[in-house]
Order: sequence, then structure tokens, then C-alpha cells
Amino acid sequence: MATVKEVSASGTKLQFDGEEATSGQFYYRLGTYTPTINDRVLVERIAGTHVILGKVIK
Repeated sequence: MATVKEVSASGTKLQFDGEEATSGQFYYRLGTYTPTINDRVLVERIAGTHVILGKVIK
């Protein structure tokens, strides 16, 4: 799990649960999800990186 902290044309930066800082890397996402700052997201480690699977809601 992670929180969206930055969204740009380069991708999405996350703050992973348990970490105090925002990631220095931009991550890919599934086409069905459009990220918004502070979204809580589910991420999966795939091929040496993380891919954002989508927003988690109550």
C-alpha cells in the first residue's frame, strides 16, 4: 500500500506505507486508474519495479 504524493507526465510518485519520504522514482499505473494526490493505492512488485493497480476505497 502507498499514498500518491506527486502526479506528472513522467508518472506517479508514491510514499510507501512505513516510509517517511516520498519515493524518488516515478511508477507506472494501470490504464483504468487516474491518480490524484493523497489517493491510497494498492501496488504490486512486478519485474523489479512497482505498478499501481488502483485506488483503495472504503
